[in-house]
Amino acid sequence: MKTMDGRVIKAVASKFFVDTPDGVKVCFARKRLKNDGIIFVGDYVTVAKDRGDFVIEEVKPRKNQLIRPYVSNIDVCFVVISPEPEPDFVLVDKIIVNCLEQNITPVLVK
Repeated sequence: MKTMDGRVIKAVASKFFVDTPDGVKVCFARKRLKNDGIIFVGDYVTVAKDRGDFVIEEVKPRKNQLIRPYVSNIDVCFVVISPEPEPDFVLVDKIIVNCLEQNITPVLVK
């Protein structure tokens, strides 16, 4: 079975859109991967074609991850706030601290 590496760029329900050298493939996760945990947007994965469908065979190790939203392997996080309505600065602080703990560069945009 031919495999190829790619990166998850979108997740909708049980479908994962994976950017591969052959273009974007709509993939499903193997049952054992579903049991192991969540596949995040940003995850590097190995996919294979199985009975006409593309399936995610393996999730590569993550360098970092955020839980809200579920994303991984990111370098920069843009935190966008506006003057109206007044921002929730406690939430902004939590996002920035979470980024710093995960070695992600936070950028505040207002």
